[in-house]
Amino acid sequence: MELSLTLADGEDTGDHLASLYRWLLQDSDVTDHIDVRHGRGTAPPGAMSGTLEVINLAVSNSIALAGLFVTVGAWRRTRRGAPEVRIERDGLVLTVTGDDPEKVRALVADLSAADGR
Repeated sequence: MELSLTLADGEDTGDHLASLYRWLLQDSDVTDHIDVRHGRGTAPPGAMSGTLEVINLAVSNSIALAGLFVTVGAWRRTRRGAPEVRIERDGLVLTVTGDDPEKVRALVADLSAADGR
């Protein structure tokens, strides 16, 4: 399952996304079952490279997907004023605001249902 992860617009969106990217890469439960890749935007004049704008994910199964939502929720808890995390698949956009088990199950079901469209 191919997903794109972005953040709600905000002043420090690039910094937050870079932090989340590092957080995901440091979690072996994520990297064992999810291919985590970054996307870059346009570099500002004089810069060496673009800023991180999106995290692309290839998720192997729904258990790994649930783990991703829990990990993202945990990252948000460690950040004061962390922006909402948006996960997109084939035009369906879901927002992660926490790691409540019921909400995680609902998010996984919503993304899994996108297969049937």
